[in-house]
Amino acid sequence: MNPPRSTIEILLLIPLGVPGLAVPGQTGFVEFLDIEYRKHSDFEGSLCALREIDREELSRDDQLSYDLFEGYLQDQIFFKPIALGNLLATAVSYDRLLRHYTTTDVPARELFALPSDDVASPLAQVHEILTRLGISEGSMASKRAEAEAMSDTRATTTGQAVSAEMQGYVNEAQLTLAQHFSAYPEVRTVVTQVPGILSFASFRWGSENQGRPNQAQIAPGRDGVPFHLRRTVSYHEAFPGHYVQEFGQRRLVNLPEFRRK
Repeated sequence: MNPPRSTIEILLLIPLGVPGLAVPGQTGFVEFLDIEYRKHSDFEGSLCALREIDREELSRDDQLSYDLFEGYLQDQIFFKPIALGNLLATAVSYDRLLRHYTTTDVPARELFALPSDDVASPLAQVHEILTRLGISEGSMASKRAEAEAMSDTRATTTGQAVSAEMQGYVNEAQLTLAQHFSAYPEVRTVVTQVPGILSFASFRWGSENQGRPNQAQIAPGRDGVPFHLRRTVSYHEAFPGHYVQEFGQRRLVNLPEFRRK
């Protein structure tokens, strides 16, 4: 007599010598993750269910999904007391955060000291550039503000000119990078000024039904995107930034929902 099957075995359609059941790493595992991902409570239960699965029986891609989803659930459990108001975010120490995200037991103060030399070198270069600009007094924040004000003298004078400038960067990046990647989006992105945008830039997918192209949306006006950030923001939002990132994610149709976001 065969032993009774557990609920998780049925959910995953794990083969137990019964014809017609899907193997792990195919539809059953992805469906399981999608169902659990849509839950916004009982993360502990989802984690227990996940660990009932034999990770070694999964394909390499699904093993990665397993590991990422395990980390996602642990993250939700870790921050649940904060979300429920039982714990102040300030009560979570850096040491505890480090243990959660990296598993290290090295104190935060020691880790902070490690990259100090690496930070010191580029910081010295920044100070040198600021000194050449005649900016030597005040905090780094005030120096940056003064440098930004000086850059406005080179900035374009209208919001439309800002859009045109950034559109040039986007178009150039698309043409250049398409020569080096086989799977690359061919549909262009249009730099669009959007009043009331929450940050000074973001990416929004187009809609064929609404007649809206892919958009690198920016805050309107000459001062919407600072002069010295326009090239960087153009690349960040479009090519090779969020547009290319999300284009790649959408092509991976065999992944569970939480890995296609």
